[in-house]
Amino acid sequence: MISIAGGIAAVEKQLASQLELDALTVAGTKAQALDQVTLLDENPVISPLDKPIKPDAGVAVLNGNISPLGAVIKPAAVPAHMYEFQGLRLCLTLNKKRSIVFNKEALKRKRTRFTL
Repeated sequence: MISIAGGIAAVEKQLASQLELDALTVAGTKAQALDQVTLLDENPVISPLDKPIKPDAGVAVLNGNISPLGAVIKPAAVPAHMYEFQGLRLCLTLNKKRSIVFNKEALKRKRTRFTL
């Protein structure tokens, strides 16, 4: 469906106000590339930023003590009862040998609170 609606270029054109348009690409700048993109008058797939299909849809970027390297989630896929969590946790870390190990430092605190 998105390819019929204009593909990734059409999505980028809708997001132009959020992009660094002077960024260089293999074809010049992002602004030059987007100048050549034509949007459909009525697009049922790609909505403009000022008229989102769902105002709270999309993705959320999480970071902090529960995810020090960050994580990306889709909030619409998270049930409302999971937006806040308090309880025991199991902390794992990827070591230098690329093996998953228990993170003993993170286990020192017995309870944690997480709010989305």
